[in-house]
Amino acid sequence: WVHDYDASASRYVVELEDGSKKRVKRLALRFNAEDPANFALRVETCRAKKAHCELQQNFINFIKSQDDTIVSPMRREQKENFIRQCLHRSHVDEARNYIGTIRGLILEIEQTYVLSMKFSKVKGELIECNGTPQARILQDSPYAPLLGSFLPRPVPQRGLVVCEPAEQSVAELIDQLLKQPT
Repeated sequence: WVHDYDASASRYVVELEDGSKKRVKRLALRFNAEDPANFALRVETCRAKKAHCELQQNFINFIKSQDDTIVSPMRREQKENFIRQCLHRSHVDEARNYIGTIRGLILEIEQTYVLSMKFSKVKGELIECNGTPQARILQDSPYAPLLGSFLPRPVPQRGLVVCEPAEQSVAELIDQLLKQPT
C-alpha cells in the first residue's frame, strides 16, 4: 500500500507485504491493476533509456576532457570577419555600444568551435576509416552504441541512385545568370 509521498525526497512511502515500510521511487511502484509484464517492460525501458542518457553524458564529458591543444584556435581573420558582418548587418547607430555583446558572442562561438573540433578528433579516433565508405566503429570503445549514426549509409543495390528532378533547366539557369548585374 502507498501511505504517503515525501516531496522533498521524491519518494513514496509504501507498506510491503510483511508490514514494513519503505521509501521508493515512482518507477518501483506497481499498482494491483497493472499487468506485471507491462510493469517489467516499463521498468526495463526506463533503465535502458537512463543508461543511454548516462552514456551520452559520459561521451560529452570525454569530448570536453580532451586537451584544448589538439585544436588550433580560430584565426583572427575569422573573428574579425564575424565582427564586421555583425556590425554591417545589424544596422545599429552606435556600434561601439555593442562591443561587449559581440565579444561575448565571439567567445561563445570559439567555445562551440573548440568543442566541435574535439568531437571531430574523437570521432576520427573511434571510427576507423572515418569519412570513407569503409568506415567502421571500433568495437572496444565504450561509446560504440552512440557512433552508428555517424557511419556512411550503405550504397544502394547495384549502385543505382534515385535522382531528383531538377528545379530549373540549364537554359533557365543560364538565362537567370545572364540577367544578374555583374
